Amino acid sequence: MVPFPCVLCLPTFLIVLVFGLGMGSVAIQGMCTSFTGPNSDLHHQVGLAVFILVLIQTVLGLIAHNFKTGHLSRKIHIPFGILTVSGLYWQTWEGLHNEWAEMSVIMTVTPLSVQVLFWIFFLVAVTAYTLAAGQATLGLLTDDVVVPDVAYSSDRYLSTDTEGT
Repeated sequence: MVPFPCVLCLPTFLIVLVFGLGMGSVAIQGMCTSFTGPNSDLHHQVGLAVFILVLIQTVLGLIAHNFKTGHLSRKIHIPFGILTVSGLYWQTWEGLHNEWAEMSVIMTVTPLSVQVLFWIFFLVAVTAYTLAAGQATLGLLTDDVVVPDVAYSSDRYLSTDTEGT
């Protein structure tokens, strides 16, 4: 099993990497940072906002996963995560439909296959989340709440007791 800090740090590392690659590609084109000024666009601004959200979400995750389910820190971490993921989808959409055409040499539009893949990934993720949220809500309404083993909790990995693993 992967230890909790690795589960949290890998997505953060990937987001930082992608953000750095995006900044590098903008710098290579001689457009400065493109967060303000004449070269600024919504894709760059949303990208910066999502980058900041990911960093905040990482800190919230480190704090929240040290407490039991129902703690205030987890109640903040969950909606903040949904907001962050929504921003990531928005950022991808902006990149596909605005940046793609603006930055291509011959002003091509986003290929249909790429758009279809975006919608498939989006709909699978939204469906999975909706089903999980619905199942949790029904469990609360019927008092049949199944609290899963907190797989991401750092307590699980710090414990010397091997009975539960």
